[in-house]
Amino acid sequence: MHDLIDRVGKSSSPEKLLELTTLGINHEQQHQELLVSDIKHVMSRSPLDPVFRDLGPVTEPLGVPNAEWLPYDGGVVDVGFDGEGFHFDNEGPIHKTYVYPFHISSRLVTNGEYIEFIESGQYERPDHWLSNGWHTIAREGWNAPLYWRKTDHGWVHYTLGG
Repeated sequence: MHDLIDRVGKSSSPEKLLELTTLGINHEQQHQELLVSDIKHVMSRSPLDPVFRDLGPVTEPLGVPNAEWLPYDGGVVDVGFDGEGFHFDNEGPIHKTYVYPFHISSRLVTNGEYIEFIESGQYERPDHWLSNGWHTIAREGWNAPLYWRKTDHGWVHYTLGG
């Protein structure tokens, strides 16, 4: 940072220095996220179920609202960043694209619903997957999400809390 300030700060505007520093901080954040993902992956392969950080007691679910399928008409929409503040260069410029009509759930999928999906054989049916996903499932022999596995006590998923 001292070298950057000495080099850029003297030959450029304070705005340029701020822009480069902000880019560097956000780029470094990506490295940190990837490092945590790599740590989780390596630890998840251990039969000892190591704990990176104690996440505290598991709380009881509060209940799940009924899901509704909400329609989206589709059409021409603006995509890309068009605002103040930091964004990576591949997030702009804002431009128009066509989105086909679809339906989306009014809430996230629960683990229980995903378990039903797995146990009803949906990892064996190509009609639920895009072609690249289906080819990967077939090639890799996947039958559940990456950090999930079935034990004698039911389905478990590995987190950084073990």
